[in-house]
Formats: sequence, structure tokens, C-alpha cells
Amino acid sequence: MKTLNIPIYQCEYCPKYYKRKNAAITHEEHCSSNPLNIRACMDCQHLTKVSIRISADYDDDEMIPVHCFYCPVIKEYMYPQSIEKRGVPGYTELASTEEEISQKKMPVVCSHQLKPTSIGELFYDNL
Repeated sequence: MKTLNIPIYQCEYCPKYYKRKNAAITHEEHCSSNPLNIRACMDCQHLTKVSIRISADYDDDEMIPVHCFYCPVIKEYMYPQSIEKRGVPGYTELASTEEEISQKKMPVVCSHQLKPTSIGELFYDNL
């Protein structure tokens, strides 16, 4: 029987383990439990999910529907941390039928944040 002593790397924010240091570092940057990745907007009552139609890359005449997040308080379209993690190209600039829409990354801290006071407000009010 062989006994191997190899280093194991664990995420500082969740219980995941990695054999490679660079894999652990990459994971920590985008870990959903990392305090830098928790966005204030995600549980805010102001945030609404809207559907807009944008032109397809392959055909300027065809319009496809996409879902976006919109904050009516600061009048901005926003994208969550998961979009940045996946590296979706061109997501920050969407050309819709009405206008050019620029989105910004959801802030970590927001002075306009309105947290829900009950579970019902969190899950059922924004349907």
C-alpha cells in the first residue's frame, strides 16, 4: 500500500477542497459564500426582473427576448455576480428595440436597499 502526502487546498468561504492551488484560488474569487460576491440587490424589494427584446448577433432583423434586472430607485439596469463569473461577452451592453441599454454590476452595498420583512415578501411579492 502507498501512502501519499499531498497538499489539499480548502476554500476559506465554503467546505470545498481542491488538489490544485490555482483551482482553489479561482474558486475563491467567484465563490458564492465570499462576502465580496454577495450583492445587496439580490434580496432588495426594489429589484425587478424585466424582459426586453434585443437584436440577435447573427441577424439584425431578428429580436430575441432576454431577462434583465432593473432598479427603479436608481433607474439602472444591473447584472449579478454570476454573469461576471461566467464571462458572458457583451452582456453589459444590450441593444434593445427602444435604446442602447448599459448595465452595471450589482453593488455590494447600496444605500437604497429595502430588505423584506417576511418570507412572503421575499418569495411572493416579486412574482
